[in-house]
Amino acid sequence: MTSPASFPAAVTATLGGRTLLFSADLQAVHELVAPAGLPAGATDLSPSETAAPDRGRPVLSVRSVPFAAAALGRRRRAAAIAPVGAPLRLLVGGLSVAIRFSRPSAARRAAALFSAFPTPPGRIDAATIDVARRAGAVRIAPCDEPARLFPANEWVPALKAALAGLVLRRAPYAVALHAAAVERGAGVTLICGPPGAGKTTLALALSRSGGGRVLADDLVLLLPSGMVRPVPFPAAIKPSPHGAGDAATAGRPLHKRPDGVRLRYAPLERPRADRTVDRIVMLERGAPGPDLEKADPVRGLGALLAGAHRPGERLDDAGFRALVAMLAGAECLVLRETALDRAVALLMRQDFHDPA
Repeated sequence: MTSPASFPAAVTATLGGRTLLFSADLQAVHELVAPAGLPAGATDLSPSETAAPDRGRPVLSVRSVPFAAAALGRRRRAAAIAPVGAPLRLLVGGLSVAIRFSRPSAARRAAALFSAFPTPPGRIDAATIDVARRAGAVRIAPCDEPARLFPANEWVPALKAALAGLVLRRAPYAVALHAAAVERGAGVTLICGPPGAGKTTLALALSRSGGGRVLADDLVLLLPSGMVRPVPFPAAIKPSPHGAGDAATAGRPLHKRPDGVRLRYAPLERPRADRTVDRIVMLERGAPGPDLEKADPVRGLGALLAGAHRPGERLDDAGFRALVAMLAGAECLVLRETALDRAVALLMRQDFHDPA
């Protein structure tokens, strides 16, 4: 049980017929059992109101999860090298970034890889990254982080991680979601799950089967409005027996991530606008239960928060409201099927078990 004395004033919202209370101080979500000062049954509170619960039970504990946390290169004091030519300017998740290179060949390679990002308007950039080759290594220096040295075969994944880090630290958003995004008509399907669960593989397979374009590989920014902004970093495709990414990566070089994982990159297309989420697929491959099952949106909230990043590493009231607004219009599904072809068929047919 929770009392007003032990649970600070909280934002309240109704999700899936359940009244939730979120405390930014405690970084916890509780379900309201009997709202204080309200008659029985009066539990449909606006997300903009606040209340302290009379009785409640814990639903979720919000933890800070490091995002894009692949092992980084060695910190060193390395002399800066003057960039050559014009910088590569990209609008990444709403953040204007200029990447300055010491070699034109590296600039051309990065421009092809990050072709889904438009050129930002204006001439002033909010952030910069310097990329310089020297003595068999590559120095990558974001404007707000120490410079690091990487082996020559690791600089592309390291640059992608550096760009993602700038977005998480500086871009405008409410919550950063660790999910793949696939176009679904005018809306978006989010695919979430732990690292290695197969988000990218499933997204590519859905797209190949007519399920829409892949809009994001692993980073989607949730905006305060409840809409999402997919960040179209190139899809990172590891060697897989499924072969879902073979056509997309044919002839592309093999890269080594700083954590030792080898992969190829497939550039994505440019998303046209911010989108509404209409379906969330939670990957629980091999777990007991139906192959595809409809789930409570509160379960979807927990799955998204399990891999989310928040500005300042804490979920605030605005972030909670944005999550509720997004989930209120989305169908939540749990996918347990391990065979890729059958998983795609189930999702394309919407052939799910409804426990209700």
